[in-house]
Amino acid sequence: MDKKRLKKSSIESNIESTIDSVTAAQPLLFNEKLESNSITKPIPDLHAELKHIENTGITPHQTVSAVCLSLVSRSLLQHKDRGVRILVACCLAELLRLHAPTVPISTAQLKSVFALFFQQLPNITDSKYTYFSLCYELLECLNSAKTVTLVSELNADELVITFFNTLFKSVRPEMSQSVIACLLDLLQQLIDDSEFLHHDVIDTLLFQLSSAQKTASPTAYQMACELCQASADKLQRYVCQYFSDILIAAGKDISDDSNSEQFISTHRLILEIYKSAPDILLNVIPQLEEELKVDTLPLRTLALTSLGEMFLQSGSNLISIYPQVWKAWCDRRNDKAVSIRTGWLKYAVWIICKHRSTFTELESYLQHKLLDPDERVRIETVKAFESIWTELPMLIHQESLKALTLRCRDKKASHANVRCEAIDTVARLFNHLMSVYSQCELANVDKPIELTRFIWLAGDILDLLYVCESEISILVEKALWTYIIPPLSDSTAYTKRILKVLHTLTPKQYKAFQNLLIRKSNSVYQLTIYLMQCEKYNGGIMDTDEKEITNGLNMLVAHLGQTFPDIKRATAGLMKFADVNDRRVYQLIQTVMNPQSEYKKIVGAQKEVMKRITQHGGALFEVFEVLVRRVSLIGVGRSCVECLMRICQEIRHGHHEDIREMEPTAKQFMKDISVHFPGVYKNLVQSFIETIVNEADTSSVRDALLALTRYIKTFPGEAPSQPELTIKLKQMALGDDLIMAKSAMIVLALGGQDDQCVDIVNTILPELTLDNPVLVTKLACLQAAARYAYQSSFLSNVVPIMNFIIKKVILVNQTEASEQVLDWVDYDDLAPEGKIKIMSLKLAVKPLLNLNDEQEDASKMDLAKSVLKMLRMILDNSGEAVTKGYPTSLTYKTHLRLTAGLCMLKLARNKQIRALFDPMDTRRMSLLVQDPVYNVRSTFVIKLCTYIQNTQVPSEYIVMLFFIAHEPDAMLMHQVRSFITRRAKSVRVCDDTSQAPLVENTFGSFLHLASHHPDFSTLHDDLESSEGYVRFFFDTVATAENIALLYSIATKIKTLKDKHATDSQGLYVVSEMAQILIHDRASSNSWTLQSWQGRLPISSRLFEHLSSADASANIKRQFLGQSYLKERTQRSRTPVKRTAVSDTPSRTRESHSSPLSTPLRRQDVKRRKNTNGVNEHDDDTDNDSSKKKKRKPTDSAYKKRSPLNLKSKNNESTPLRRSGRKSTSHSVSLVDLSDSEALTDEDEMKSDHRRNSVDFEQENVLGQHTPIGMTKLSKPASEKSSLYESASSNSQPGTQLNVLERMMAVAASKTTGQRDGIKTNGNEQGLAHDADQDFAVPIKRSARINARR
Repeated sequence: MDKKRLKKSSIESNIESTIDSVTAAQPLLFNEKLESNSITKPIPDLHAELKHIENTGITPHQTVSAVCLSLVSRSLLQHKDRGVRILVACCLAELLRLHAPTVPISTAQLKSVFALFFQQLPNITDSKYTYFSLCYELLECLNSAKTVTLVSELNADELVITFFNTLFKSVRPEMSQSVIACLLDLLQQLIDDSEFLHHDVIDTLLFQLSSAQKTASPTAYQMACELCQASADKLQRYVCQYFSDILIAAGKDISDDSNSEQFISTHRLILEIYKSAPDILLNVIPQLEEELKVDTLPLRTLALTSLGEMFLQSGSNLISIYPQVWKAWCDRRNDKAVSIRTGWLKYAVWIICKHRSTFTELESYLQHKLLDPDERVRIETVKAFESIWTELPMLIHQESLKALTLRCRDKKASHANVRCEAIDTVARLFNHLMSVYSQCELANVDKPIELTRFIWLAGDILDLLYVCESEISILVEKALWTYIIPPLSDSTAYTKRILKVLHTLTPKQYKAFQNLLIRKSNSVYQLTIYLMQCEKYNGGIMDTDEKEITNGLNMLVAHLGQTFPDIKRATAGLMKFADVNDRRVYQLIQTVMNPQSEYKKIVGAQKEVMKRITQHGGALFEVFEVLVRRVSLIGVGRSCVECLMRICQEIRHGHHEDIREMEPTAKQFMKDISVHFPGVYKNLVQSFIETIVNEADTSSVRDALLALTRYIKTFPGEAPSQPELTIKLKQMALGDDLIMAKSAMIVLALGGQDDQCVDIVNTILPELTLDNPVLVTKLACLQAAARYAYQSSFLSNVVPIMNFIIKKVILVNQTEASEQVLDWVDYDDLAPEGKIKIMSLKLAVKPLLNLNDEQEDASKMDLAKSVLKMLRMILDNSGEAVTKGYPTSLTYKTHLRLTAGLCMLKLARNKQIRALFDPMDTRRMSLLVQDPVYNVRSTFVIKLCTYIQNTQVPSEYIVMLFFIAHEPDAMLMHQVRSFITRRAKSVRVCDDTSQAPLVENTFGSFLHLASHHPDFSTLHDDLESSEGYVRFFFDTVATAENIALLYSIATKIKTLKDKHATDSQGLYVVSEMAQILIHDRASSNSWTLQSWQGRLPISSRLFEHLSSADASANIKRQFLGQSYLKERTQRSRTPVKRTAVSDTPSRTRESHSSPLSTPLRRQDVKRRKNTNGVNEHDDDTDNDSSKKKKRKPTDSAYKKRSPLNLKSKNNESTPLRRSGRKSTSHSVSLVDLSDSEALTDEDEMKSDHRRNSVDFEQENVLGQHTPIGMTKLSKPASEKSSLYESASSNSQPGTQLNVLERMMAVAASKTTGQRDGIKTNGNEQGLAHDADQDFAVPIKRSARINARR
C-alpha cells in the first residue's frame, strides 16, 4: 500500500468533520466495495469514519454489520500488503468495539480476527515502524473496549501462546511508557479474563523473570514483573501447578543428574521469581515447607536455601504471612544432617542483619547451637555470632556473649578446632568493638555499645590460661597481643589501651597476665641463648668444637620444643631455622627483644622478621610466629614505660579525666615491668634521680624510688652515687614512710654507700623501743640493711638487735589478748604489736638469706642455729612463742606460725642452712598445709609450690603437698592436685633428672612423713585418714609405668628402720597400707605389677638397713590390724569402675589434662643415685638439732576448739573431706599460686628476676635459666628388688593370693590376746604417742573428718 494513502485527503477531512456526532445506529457514509485488489484506496476512509463513531449501546446499523462481514474475508485478513493488514485490523477492532457486547461474526471468523490482531500488535515495540501509529491505535482500541476478553471464548490457546512469545521477544528498551502501559493492560485482560491459562504461557511469563532475562532484556523483565504483580491472584494457582508438575517429575529420581539439575534450576527460578514477583508464589511456599521434611538430603538443602533467600529479601513479609513455614524452617537447625544445620546458621545470620526483629528469636536458637554435638556446627555458630555482633554491636546481650566465651573452654582434644575458633572469634570481636568505641570516643559521638558490655572479654580469655594446655596458652598469647592489645598507630594510644584492659581484670586474671610477662621474660632469655648458639652453629659450618656446638643446639631445640603442642614439628622448625642461618633475622629478633628499642622500631622489626621467615616455609613460620610474638617487648618496652610515667604525672596534675581511676593500674603495671624487664629502665635512671631529688610530690617520689630500687637490684653495678641523691636517700631511710625507708636503704646498700648505711643503723639502734610509733618502719629499714649490707652495717650491731627482737618483742606480749578475736585478719589490719612481732621475726631471718653457698660464714651459721630454734618453737606451739605472762593473741599466733613456716622455706633455699634441718622440720612445715586457717594453708602452699617449681628447695619437699588430701576448699585442692600432676609429668619428659628428680622417687620420704604425722595411730579412723594421704599421692603420681616402682618402695621399707623414731612399727603399718592401695589401684586399672629392675630411691637420712634376720622377720610379720584388713578385703572385692591414670575409683577424671605426651624414661638410665643406692640430695649428715624435745602446750585457744575444723576461704568452719570425693570444679593451673605479694617482697628480689613465679604450662620445671636436660648423666647399674622377688617368685600365675587375703591369713594366725598390729595404749604406743607429745598437738587433725565413705 502506498504511503501517500495514509495522508488525509480532502474527502476524508470532510467525512471527519461531518461525523462528530455520528452513532453506530446511523448508516455509514462509506459505501465503497471492499475487495482485496482495490482495498488500498477505500480502507483508510473506512478506518477514519469508524474510529469516530461512538458505541451508545444501540444495535449498529446494518451498514456497519455489512462492512464487518466484508472485512473478515480471508483475502483481506491475509492481504499481502502490511498497510492493508494493519488497517483491516484497526477497522475490525473498531467494529468489534461498536458491536460490543455482541459479536457480529462467527467464532471461526473471530478467531481469525484475533490472529490478525496478535500478529500486528508486536510491531508496536518498534517506534520506527512505518505503521507504528496504526499499531498504537489498534492497541488503544482493544484496551478501551476490552475486546481481548473475547479470546477466552475462542479456545485459542495457540494464539495466546504465540502472542506472549512474540510480544516478549520483540520488547525493546526504547519503548515509551505509554506503550508499555497499554501492552500491560492488554496482557492483564488476557490473563484475568481467561478461564484457563496454558502452561506454556506461564512458562513464557516466568522465563521473563529469570536472572538471565533480567540481564538480556530488562524491559521484558520489568513488564513481566509488573504483569505478575497486577495479576497475582489469577496467576497463583497456575504458577503453583506449574512448579508442582516440575518438582514432582524431577523428584521421582533425584539421583539422576538431569533431574537433579532440573530440580536445582527450578528452585533457582522460584527464588528469582520471589525477588521480583513474590505474590504469585504464595501457593508455592507451602510446597517448599513440605520439602523441608523429606528424607532426601538434596531436596531439604534446596528447600532450606530457597526459603532462606526468600526470608532474606528486603521488605519481605513472608515470616508474618507464613509463620508455620518460618517455624518449619527454623526447626531445620536441629536437622540430622550437619550440612543442613550449618547452612541454617549462615542464613540465620543474614536474616538477622536484614531483619533485626528476628534477632530475639534466632538468638535463643543460636545459643543452643553453641552446644551442638558436632564441632562443625559449633564453629559455624561461633562465626555466626561474630558476624552479627560485628555488624550490629548494639544487639550484644551478655547472656549470649557469656555462652560464646564458654566455647573457648571446650575440654576434649577433639574439640580443639572449636576452642581455637572460639578464642580467635572472641578476640577479633573484642578488637572490633574496641576500635569502634575508640573511634566514637575520638569523634565525640554516641557509642553503639558501652565499654562495660564487652571489656570483660579480655579477662575471660586470660582465664583460659588456668586450663594449662600449651595449645591454649599459644592461642591466648595470640589473642592478647594480636587482637586484645594489638599494635596501634602510636605508643600513647597503645599504652592507654593496655591500661583500659588491665584495669578491668580481676586479681586472678591479672595474675594470669603477670605470668604471661614472666613467660615473656624467660622466653627472651632462652631465645637469646638459642640465637647465640645458632650463630656458633653457622648453618652447620663450624671450624672447631663442632660436636659440642651441635649437641648444645640440639638440647636447646629440644627444650624450646617442649613449649609447643606438636613437639616434633616445633623442633624440626627450630633446627631448620638454624640451618637457614639468616643473620638479618637474628638482628631483627634481637631488636624485637631489646628493652631499649623504641615502639615503632619493634613493630617494624617484627613485621620484617615474619616476612623473611615466611619465605622459608610454613613449618618455620608456625614456630616463629609464636616465638617472635612471645619475646616481643612491644607492650613492655621503653616507649610504653615512658608513656606510663607521663600518663601518671598528667593524671596527678588533673589531666586524662577518662583514665584517672586507672592510675593504680598503671603503677602496678610499671612495677611488673621493672620486676621482669628491669633493663627497660636503663635510660630512665637519671629521670628517677631528678624526681627523687627535686620533686615535692610524695607519690611521684615514691614511684620513682621504687622503680630505681628494682633496677638497682638487677644491676647493682649501675647504682648512682650523686651526693645530692645520697643525702636525700639517707633522709628517706630515717623517715617515717616504710616503703621509702626500706627502698632508700636498699639503694644505698647496693650502691656501696657503707658509711651511710652504718650511720643509718647506728641512728636507728637507739630508737628500737616499743613506744616508738614508727618502730615497724625502723624494723623494715633494718631488714634491708641485714639483707644487703650485713657485713658493713649490720654485723657489728647484730647482738643488740637480736636481743631486742627476741627478748622484748617475740617472747613478750605487751597487752592481754581479747577472748573475742578473729583467727585471721589481713596484715594491714593488724594492731601495731602484731606487725612488730611479724617484722621482728622476718628481721631475724634476713641476715641468713644472703649466705654464700661456697664460703661458710661462721657467725651466720651460729645465728642460723638460734633462728631455727626459735622458728621450731613457734611452729611446735602453733604460733605461741611466749612462755610466761600474757598469752599471745589468736590472730598474732596465726600470722606468727605462717611467717615462721615461710621463713623456714626461705632458709631451706640455702644448702648450708638446709644442712642444719632435720626430717622433723619437714613435718613441722607440713602441718601448715593442714592449718585450721585457710589463709595460712593457701599462702604456705603457694610459696612451697613456687619454690619447688623454681627448684629453690629440694624436690623432696613436694611430699608436704600430699597432706592437702582433706582440704575443704575445692579451688585450692584442685590447684595443688593439678600442680603435682603436671610437675610429675613434666619431669618425666626430661632427659635429665639431676635438677628435678622424679616425683615418684619421693614415695619413701612421703611414707616416712605420713608415719610421723601427729594424728597417726592404728585406730581405724586414724588409718582411714592416713589412707587418704596415700590415695592422694597415687591420684596425682601413679601411672602404669611407675606403679611397680611405688610397690617396690613400699615393700622395701619393711626391710629398713626409721632413723628418727625409737619404734618403726608405724612406718611398717603405712608401708602395708600402701601395698594394699597399690594392689587395688593396679587391679581396678588393669595395670601389671611387674618386678622393678632399677635401684630404689631410698633416703639414707631417713632410713637405715635392718639385719637380714630382722628384715626377714619383718616381711613375715603382719602389722596392720585384722579389723582394718577385713574391711579392706570387703572393699577390694567390691567392683570398682576402671579409671584412667591419676584418678581414684571414686573420683571423676580431671577436667583438663596436658596434651603433651609423657613417655616414661628408661628405668635403667634415669635414676640419680649415689653408690649406696640413695638419692644424692638426701645424703646430708644429720645433726643434733633433730632430737625431740618435749614441751607443754600453751595454746589455750586451741583447747577451746574441739573438734578442730579447718577454715574455708570465707572463714567458715568446714570439716575436712576425704580425698576420694568427686571433683566439683574445673582443673586450674597454679597461676594464682604465684603469691604476688610474697614474690614482690623485698627479700625475694634477686638479681635473677626470672625465678620468681610458677609457670603456667609447667613445661620448664626450672625457674632458673638452665633448661632441664642440659647435662648428661651416666647410667646407674640396675638391680632387682630382692624383697619384691621374694614376694612374687613363689606364686604361680592364676594362683596368686590377693595381698589383703595374705595379710588376713597372717593376722588370723596371731594369738587372740595380741592387739591389732602394734600397741596403741599408754607409753607402749611408741611412734604415734611420742609424736603427739613431741609436737604438742592437743587435738588430732583426724577429728576434723566427719564424712565417712
